[in-house]
Amino acid sequence: MNTITFGAKSINGYSHKLVVCDYTHQYEVGQVCMNSTFVDVWVKKSDLKTIENKLISDGYTRTDKEFGKE
Repeated sequence: MNTITFGAKSINGYSHKLVVCDYTHQYEVGQVCMNSTFVDVWVKKSDLKTIENKLISDGYTRTDKEFGKE
């Protein structure tokens, strides 16, 4: 599965992630450990919303299922 994970660090709590699956044209949003090795690209928190809006305009759909988990 071709995925890329964007992460945004948060000083007051959990960091946020946006995982994009190019194969299924889906994405998921959630929280991630701040020192996670699963994040491919660290961005500003405001950039996560910008990326999400771009994905929606490109026809991606949001899923509640975490990628890689059954």
